[in-house]
Amino acid sequence: MKIGFGIIGKEKDKASEIKETRWKTFRPSISFALQQNYNLERLVLAYQEGQEDLLERIISDISQERKAQGRKMEIERDLIHFQDPYDYNECFDKLYHALKKIKKNESDEIYLHTGTGSHTMQFAMYLLADKRIIPCFLVQTSPAEEFEKTDKRYAYGQARFIDLSWVNYPNIAKTIKQRRNKIEKDLLLNIPTKNKSFEDAIIEMAIVGSETNDEILIYGDTGTGKTRVAKVIHEKWEEKKAEGKLPFKSINCAGLTPELAQSELFGHVKGAFTGAIKDKNGMLTAANHGTLFLDEISELDLRTQAIMLKALEEKKFFKVGGLEEETSDFRLICASNKNLERLVFEGKFREDLLARLRKWTYRMPSLKDRREDIEENIKYELEEWFNNKEKERRSRIDFHPDALKQYLAFAFSPDAKWKGNFRDLSQSITRMATLASIKEKLYIDADIVHEEIQKLKASWQQSFSPNEGDYNQKQSREISDSSLAESLIQRFSQGTKCLVDEIEKFLQGYILQKYATKKKAGEILYQIPGKRLSNPSSKFRQKQFDL
Repeated sequence: MKIGFGIIGKEKDKASEIKETRWKTFRPSISFALQQNYNLERLVLAYQEGQEDLLERIISDISQERKAQGRKMEIERDLIHFQDPYDYNECFDKLYHALKKIKKNESDEIYLHTGTGSHTMQFAMYLLADKRIIPCFLVQTSPAEEFEKTDKRYAYGQARFIDLSWVNYPNIAKTIKQRRNKIEKDLLLNIPTKNKSFEDAIIEMAIVGSETNDEILIYGDTGTGKTRVAKVIHEKWEEKKAEGKLPFKSINCAGLTPELAQSELFGHVKGAFTGAIKDKNGMLTAANHGTLFLDEISELDLRTQAIMLKALEEKKFFKVGGLEEETSDFRLICASNKNLERLVFEGKFREDLLARLRKWTYRMPSLKDRREDIEENIKYELEEWFNNKEKERRSRIDFHPDALKQYLAFAFSPDAKWKGNFRDLSQSITRMATLASIKEKLYIDADIVHEEIQKLKASWQQSFSPNEGDYNQKQSREISDSSLAESLIQRFSQGTKCLVDEIEKFLQGYILQKYATKKKAGEILYQIPGKRLSNPSSKFRQKQFDL
């Protein structure tokens, strides 16, 4: 059955009480009911108190015209009490329930008239249709201008369906695309890159960060820019919420003892431990309604991880030594330079916390993997140096063209280890710009670049010599292998199946961290080239990894 729903328009549907005269006036509700291109079989007219006379006049006119056309129609009256017709919550709720009760069968088609009612009611109708909360067709009526007002066909008007898919409106699609491009351009001003895959990842992170409150996990070596990315995500989320300046609090968990970690994150009360001379709020409290960024979250002890998990799930926690429960509505972004899946396997990280964190997982590439971005980041760092350091006392500093070529040749060479990634690059540019400024030079010249290259080589040499490095690497590998072996032995004692499951879980985590995408990890683990595995376990894994 084709069912129409409309709201009586107090002014728009008003017309002369003289029958012959009122058919010279366009009335939206009349037009909606009499259209033949969708031919309604049932009509529900919503009205408010005080509109009874107008309602009956409209029903009478519709009934007479439909009878003259030889078409039957059931007409129902629905009294809706709108205390405030401009209150969105009220309009949405009452229209939702009114529409929900008129559809009695799945095969019923609902036609929703948008030509009357307050603009707030109309907006609620659009949302109900667009989100498919109430599947329906939106109908807009207008006068038939091609006819004279003395012609009844003018009063009948015309109707058109409203298609809410912006894809069908080229101008709207173009505007949306331009806005999206501008957002992406603004975003990448803070993180200059020519690396397409990294650019796509940054844009996705910002979109996910602005559209959701979900936790985000960022893998990456020291100095790859994890903190900068976290700030950009927060800024885009802040813009989306449009609630003014929101707090961004960050803390590096490396080196924190369990007691200090809990005090810094959750706060403490006076007397909770030696040195707690007064109450202190923690990072979670400071980040209320904003973002908390935990760098190197892998360094948190298991007890602190458990408290953090509860705080994430319930937004509640206790200060150290406190008896009153604290609340904080924060969103969490965290970073790690270690494989958390492996730490779970080794019993050093909580599996339930990782399950909460890894919904959105990304990996920051090292500088060695983004060498094409070095020149762009040099420009960015010079601009940052000028803007952030007492700029009223200094002039802009740039490279002499020959000096820049010299520096870039070194930066791209095998001699450039970039062990500290972009942090090394940032410090290097800052040193050269500062020296040029102190020496009152107009630009960074070849001498300053030569000195800087020697400093970089020396710093990397001090932290790495072939023999010492080989020993440290071997020792680290032995410790790592020993830890892995002990874990495997422990699992083996629980049965072969448990051992296999743990090995599989470890490999999943290692490959997922390395390649950053679930699909790629799945292809490596579960898909043989040219052949799709057929056993039930493999089928499940392939589905799990989007294969």
